[in-house]
Amino acid sequence: MVYKSLLSLKKGNAKSLISQMDELIAVATGERCKIMVGKRNYLLDAYRQGRLNYDKAINKKLPIGSGAL
Repeated sequence: MVYKSLLSLKKGNAKSLISQMDELIAVATGERCKIMVGKRNYLLDAYRQGRLNYDKAINKKLPIGSGAL
């Protein structure tokens, strides 16, 4: 699942990944649900702030990953 998620982000499908996470959250319970909501919210905030544009960075041949550019 993690590898598919990374590929989805690199292809510019962050919104789709967030929607898939919402579907998983809908059936999760307890601590698992709490953790998943936190991870989804992190991605949602990053998406809204324009920090998940990996596809554009790849097309421009810019480095991607953590850390300052």
